[in-house]
Amino acid sequence: MAANAAEQAAADLAAAAALENLNVDDDGAIESAVESLTAFLSSPRSDAAILDEVVKQQTNAALLVGDRLAIFFGAAFTAQILAVNEIAKYARVLEKLVDSERLQFQLIALTEHFCAVKVPALLHSFPVILKLLYDEDVLAEDTILSWSVDETRKNYAHYEVTDAHAIALKKALTPFIDWLENAEEEESDEDDE
Repeated sequence: MAANAAEQAAADLAAAAALENLNVDDDGAIESAVESLTAFLSSPRSDAAILDEVVKQQTNAALLVGDRLAIFFGAAFTAQILAVNEIAKYARVLEKLVDSERLQFQLIALTEHFCAVKVPALLHSFPVILKLLYDEDVLAEDTILSWSVDETRKNYAHYEVTDAHAIALKKALTPFIDWLENAEEEESDEDDE
């Protein structure tokens, strides 16, 4: 019996070691899913068809459900995000994908990465993009205000967004944050009257 137990323990260790050596290339899988979804979006599609394709790409790439937003964002938004108003075009899809505060934070993190790393020419447009997402009811005011607090941002920020990027993004975002805070104060003043 001791020999069987020792053999089983050795087999268990070997299996565990084999699992530890498996490296899933999530970034590569996401990129592949983004490429496939980009091709899919090259033709006009209904919101339902787009959502189905996002789920299909996430499932086929063996990615987590939480990666659906990254797949969609990577495929749907280009350097022309403002010029062709891609936010309005895909607002209903985003509403379905972004159904929690955590996903709203993920969306802001993706937008930061997009504006600071992927398309640096859009760095100063970061608050404009957030305002469009806010206007389309994809992002809540409280979420945006929470994001402006460093601790919240640090919990969700993409690793490629450097401290220098974060400082520039925060500086660009300040007027929008001020506007949101003032609008909130004006609303509470009106409620008091």
